Amino acid sequence: MSDDADLTDYLWPIVCEMIKTAIENKQNLIVEGCYIPFDWSKDFEKEYLDNIRYYCLVMSENYIV
Repeated sequence: MSDDADLTDYLWPIVCEMIKTAIENKQNLIVEGCYIPFDWSKDFEKEYLDNIRYYCLVMSENYIV
């Protein structure tokens, strides 16, 4: 893979199916990572979105340094 966008394009479809399977089986799942695209919700129908809680933690440059 040449960059982060390529890695996201490769991994995201796999992760989407894992999320859908967890919802269908009434399981809990935490997906953590920097390769979740900002437009992630477009890949799920309403019945899946109703079962997804999305939280994004953002840190300032001052916090990191």
